[in-house]
Amino acid sequence: MGFGRSGHFNSLIEDEEQKERPKIASDWVLAKWILKYLFRDFKALAIAALFLVAIGSVLALASPKIIQWIVDGVFNKNILSNDEKFLYLLYLTLMLLAVALLTAIIQIFRTILLYKIGYNTVKKIRTDTFTHLQSLSLKYFDTQESGRVISKVTNDCDKINELMSGGIVTSLIDFLTLIGISIMLLVMNWQLALWCFLFTIPTTLLISFFFRNRARKAYRKTRKTIANVTANLSESITGVKVSKSFTRETKNIQEFRTVNEENRVANMKAVAVFATTFPLFNFMASAVIGFVYLYGGTTLIFGPTVIFKAITIGTAIAFTQYIGNFFRPILNLTMFYNTFQSTMAATERVYELNHSTSDVVEKEDAYVLPEIKGHVSFEKVDFSYKENEPVLRNFSLEVKPGETVAIVGPTGSGKTTIINLLARFYEIQAGTILIDGHNVQDITLESLHSQMGIVLQDPYLFTGTIAENIIYNQKEVPFDDIQVAADSVNAHEFIVRMPKGYDTEVGERGSKLSLGQRQLISFARALLPNPKILVLDEATSSVDPYTEILIKQALDKLLHGRTSFIIAHRLSTVRNADRILVIKDGEIIEEGSNDDLLTKKGEYYRLYQLQFKDQENGNNKS
Repeated sequence: MGFGRSGHFNSLIEDEEQKERPKIASDWVLAKWILKYLFRDFKALAIAALFLVAIGSVLALASPKIIQWIVDGVFNKNILSNDEKFLYLLYLTLMLLAVALLTAIIQIFRTILLYKIGYNTVKKIRTDTFTHLQSLSLKYFDTQESGRVISKVTNDCDKINELMSGGIVTSLIDFLTLIGISIMLLVMNWQLALWCFLFTIPTTLLISFFFRNRARKAYRKTRKTIANVTANLSESITGVKVSKSFTRETKNIQEFRTVNEENRVANMKAVAVFATTFPLFNFMASAVIGFVYLYGGTTLIFGPTVIFKAITIGTAIAFTQYIGNFFRPILNLTMFYNTFQSTMAATERVYELNHSTSDVVEKEDAYVLPEIKGHVSFEKVDFSYKENEPVLRNFSLEVKPGETVAIVGPTGSGKTTIINLLARFYEIQAGTILIDGHNVQDITLESLHSQMGIVLQDPYLFTGTIAENIIYNQKEVPFDDIQVAADSVNAHEFIVRMPKGYDTEVGERGSKLSLGQRQLISFARALLPNPKILVLDEATSSVDPYTEILIKQALDKLLHGRTSFIIAHRLSTVRNADRILVIKDGEIIEEGSNDDLLTKKGEYYRLYQLQFKDQENGNNKS
């Protein structure tokens, strides 16, 4: 909706259309990148396809020549008897049918082969792209919009498929056909061929130039308008609850009608380009064919001259058929130019994603982190998400095994950053982070994350059952262990009341469950592997009071024997922590237990008073 087409999504589309992005790589580099997949993984299929293309192009030139032989041989060669003419006609007719049958068979196998090459190549590119995507750090995703990343893996890869399965080979066929027809015309009658070329080449170039520029503008407009339709539809569906709350349905319909009408107009303008171009090519073909008949008729009526050499009837018929087939490849190649440019733009986006580098890279000699006790040390750590905007400066912290440390502070103070660095989601610029004396930069990421459990503020569940979401990436987990994990966070009770218990489908992003239920399942998922380090990042800030009570009841049991970090705005969840850190501007400004910090009457005391004073006054009055 975006309040009258000024929404965020629409502005992104307009920026993309208007601003000129620097090219990441040349078309030649991008083409080599695609061909690398083709000839590295599907070399035999590619060679077979090229062979079929060559044979098919030769056969496409045979039919008009055979027809010329039939006409000239049967109707012009009076030296043959009727029986010989019949046998000659029968032989050439069978040859014509054989060529047609062989052409059809080659087209069938060529089409299947080309689509097989296209889909297999794009499957490999898409798999490699997704695999590379999994290796990128969070820094990449911080700078990219998820919709654009998804579009690169889906739509842009489909665009490459169009080029691989038809565009390149079809253009090669058209090019070979043009060369072949030109040669045949020159061999049959070079004077007539030159007359035809003198007319067709300049006019063809003019029409192609007109079509290419008009088509590019028209298709750019259609892409923009359909993107606006998609954006409007997406916002209307995702924000349907808000729309209904503010009774905005009528205005939504009006806005959708507007963008839908703009899309219709843009498409009609694109149709107008084609409606003009195709008849022009057909007119040119008819004009040249008429000239051939005029040429042949003139030599037949007045006899050959220096300018008009004599041609047979068969030659005239074959000429007209070749001329009729001459303009189709030209039009296809003209259209392919725009397709190629569009595909190269899509390829560039996929190429860029595949060549994006991660700032978090495992060392070649990285080793598996052995089972840990949970001793964590930050030693003079510096970190910033953006250059010259430090988040942590000379930050140091030591947490003993089994200690529960709460981190509080204003938004943007660096609380979550500390946890992100501990899990090595980002790379520090200076300093060292140690776990049981092991530098996190020296160990494998998998072994590090396997000994950490993280529960985020916004619980994310994947499509599947409750049990599958609790297990997630764990292997061969006994059902009893799943129940124990769920029971430890007080989730078992509501799960067994579900229609299918642990086999209940949660829906997309857990849509069939309440927010509190999703959060409890997230807790169970984090605890199932029995991590030595547990992180609760605002894990109770979005849940209802009842769920928060359930979580608080389980916390003592959950935190026991683990090194735990609790990030929270609600101070009620951190009062029992062994140590509370107050973070401001990336530095620890206060540290101590709940009682110690209240006694100091500093920043923590101020935050505490803000949250609990009104509540305590209300309780006293009651």
